[in-house]
Amino acid sequence: MEKYHILFIDDNPGDQRLIHEILKEDREASFEIEFANSLGSGIETLGEKLFDVVLLDLNLPDSSGIETLMQILGLVTEIPVVVITGQDDEDLADEALRRGAQDYQVKGRISGSTMVRAIRYAIGRNKIERELRKSEERFRTLFEHAPDGYYLLGSSGEFIDGNKAAEEMAGYKKEELLGKKFFEIDLLTPESLEKAVRHFQNNIAGRAAGPDEVTLVRKDGTFLPVEIRTHPIKIRDQDVILGVARDVSERKKAEEEIKRMNYQLEERVKELGCLYRVSTLLSSVDIPMTEILKCIVEFVPSAFRCPEDTSARLTVEGMEFSTDNFKESGECMSAAVSKKNDEIGLLEVSCERGKSEGGETIFQEEERKLLDAVAKKLGVAIELKNAEEALKESESRLQRILSTTPDGFFVVNAQNARITKANSAFCDMLGYNEAEMLTLRISDIEYKKTHEEISRHIETIMRQGSDRFETVHRRKDGSPVDVEVSVSFLEGKEPDLVVFVRDITERKRAEEALRVFRKALENSTDAIGMSTPQGRHYYQNKAFDQLFGDIGEHPPDTVYVEKKVGEEVFQRIMSGGQWKGEIQMYAKDKRILDIDLRAYANMNEDGNIMSIVGIHTDITERKRSEAEREQLIRDLQRAMTEIKTLGGLVPICSSCKKIRDDGGYWNQLEAYLQQHSYAEFTHSICPECEKKLYPDEDDSPAEETVEESGER
Repeated sequence: MEKYHILFIDDNPGDQRLIHEILKEDREASFEIEFANSLGSGIETLGEKLFDVVLLDLNLPDSSGIETLMQILGLVTEIPVVVITGQDDEDLADEALRRGAQDYQVKGRISGSTMVRAIRYAIGRNKIERELRKSEERFRTLFEHAPDGYYLLGSSGEFIDGNKAAEEMAGYKKEELLGKKFFEIDLLTPESLEKAVRHFQNNIAGRAAGPDEVTLVRKDGTFLPVEIRTHPIKIRDQDVILGVARDVSERKKAEEEIKRMNYQLEERVKELGCLYRVSTLLSSVDIPMTEILKCIVEFVPSAFRCPEDTSARLTVEGMEFSTDNFKESGECMSAAVSKKNDEIGLLEVSCERGKSEGGETIFQEEERKLLDAVAKKLGVAIELKNAEEALKESESRLQRILSTTPDGFFVVNAQNARITKANSAFCDMLGYNEAEMLTLRISDIEYKKTHEEISRHIETIMRQGSDRFETVHRRKDGSPVDVEVSVSFLEGKEPDLVVFVRDITERKRAEEALRVFRKALENSTDAIGMSTPQGRHYYQNKAFDQLFGDIGEHPPDTVYVEKKVGEEVFQRIMSGGQWKGEIQMYAKDKRILDIDLRAYANMNEDGNIMSIVGIHTDITERKRSEAEREQLIRDLQRAMTEIKTLGGLVPICSSCKKIRDDGGYWNQLEAYLQQHSYAEFTHSICPECEKKLYPDEDDSPAEETVEESGER
C-alpha cells in the first residue's frame, strides 16, 4: 500500500476534518496528514519536515489570492501543490495552474475519488517534471561540453544557441551570433552556403540532412573545413534545428597525404607493370623481334605521369618505331640502347606539356630510371644470339647488387609465407646464416604481428601489387630491430613477394636527436620566437619569456620601440629575404633593450613560407660598454692632440747650432725647443765656458732665465 505524507494549509477546521475523512476512507493508499492554520505556520512546518504533497487554501488569515500560492511555490520547488479553495473562478484556476499548481479543486465538489486522484496525479506530474528538468540539465551539460560543435537554429534560420566547441570553430562568441540568420552573415563560403541552405530547407520539411562537408569562414578570416549534420527537433514544443559540426581539418590533411601516397604508389605500380610487360615480351620466343619492339614503344607512354600527352620513339640498328603522336617539339628525354657497352640505338619519350613554369623538367626521376631500365632491357634482348649469356650476366649482376647492398633483400612465397631467398645483408641484420634463414616463415621474424595479421597483410599486398610500411623484426637472439619494408607482388606459377628491408634504427635515433634539439632550442640563452605567415606569434622559448614576457599575437604592436621597424622586418621576410641588424625592443618590464635580431622564414619543399623565426640576443650591456669605450677613446684622442711632440730629422747648423724650421727660418736652439715642446730653459755657464769667458774669476755668475727669440 502506498503511503503519502500530506500538509494541508487551511484555517477552516471543518474543511480540515472533511479532507481528513475523505482520505481516511481510501483503501488503496495510506495518508498521513498534518494541518497548518496560516501561511506562516505552513511555511514553518515545511521547513521542519518532508511532505509528498501540499494542499493549499488560497485565502488564509495572513495571505490571500494567488500571492499565497506564489509564496509556497517559491519555498518548495520539488513538492507538488494542489489548490483547494472555495472560489469557483475559472480565471483564478487557470492562473494558479499557469503559475505552477498541479491541480485546482473547489470545496464542495470534492469527493474521495477525485481528491485521491488529484493527489496521485499531482505527485506523478511533479515527478515527471523533475525528471524532465534533470534530463534538460543533462542535455545542457552534454551540449556544452561535446567535442563537436553543436548549434540550434530557429525556423527562420536565426542562431538560438551554440556550445563551446562551436564557438572555438567559428572564432565567435555565442552572443555575437544569437538572433542572426546564418545566411545573412559571412560565416560560410558561397559554395558552402548553398549546401547549408539545402540542409535548412530539408530540415524545415521535417527531414534530417547530411553529413556534408562545408568550409567555415572564421572570425579571423581563416578557413576551417567542417562536416555538418542537421536534424529537425522539438524543444519545449518549439520547432528548432539541431546542427552538429565536426572539425575535419586533420582528416583532410590525412586524406591529402593518403591521396599523395596512393598516387606515388600507383606511379610505381605502373612502372613495375611496364617493366614486367617489357620483360614478358622480351622473353617471348614465338613473337618476332620487330613486333616486340613495336609493342614496347606503344605501351611505354602509359607508364608515365601524363600518358595522354606522352609519345615514344625507338631507333635501333637502322630501324625506327614510334607512336603515331610522336613529336620532337615537346619536352624530351632519352636513354641509350646499348649492347656490350656499344650504343646501338636510342629510346626517346616526348611530352607535349613541356617544362614547368619554374623551368624544371616535367619528367620525374623515377621515370628517368624507368626509361633507362627499358632501354637497358631492350639492349639485352636485341642481342639475340647471346640472350642466354646476357640473361645469366644480368642475374649475376643482380645477385652482386643484392649481396653488396647494405639493405636487406629476401623473397617470400606468397602462398605459404616461407622465405625462399635472402641476401647476406638481411641474414646479418637478423643474425642468421643463409641456411637457417631459408627455414623460416614471416611469422618467425615478425616481432609484433600474429599469424592471422600476416596472412591478411599478404592478401592485401597481392591485391594492391605492392606496399611500403614500417614494422619490427625479431633477431635470432630475440631482440627487436626497427625496419622499413618495401614489398612488391610478382605473379607467376609460384607467386612471390619481393621484399627490401632497411634497418631504420639510426633514423629512430635521429628522431630522438631531433627531440633533444628541440629541448636545446627551448633552453637556448638566445630569445627565440616564431610567428605564422600571417604575423600571429605562436611560439617562444624560455629565454624569450624571461626577456619579453607575453607579447600577444602581433609583436610589432607590443615589443618594437619603433613599430615601423617591426613591420619592415616582417615585410622583408615575407618577400623571401632575411633580416639581420640591431634594433630596440621593450623588455617585459618596459625597459628599452638593444637587441641583435636575426630573422628568417622557414619554407616547405614548394617554397611556401610555413613560419617566421626570430633570434634575439640582448646586447644592451655590450652597447653600453662600447659607448663607454668610444667615449674613452675620444677623450684620449683629445688629450693627445694637446701634447706637443718633437720627432723626425731636425736640420741644425754644425757651427752655431741654430735649427731651421719648416718655414726656412733659422732659430736659436732654445726658441725652437720651446715652440715644439713644453720645455723651459734656465741659463748658466758650464765650467769650461766659465774658464774661457771669465779666466780671472773663481765664482760662477748667477743663473738667469732668458727667453730667446727666433732669428733668421
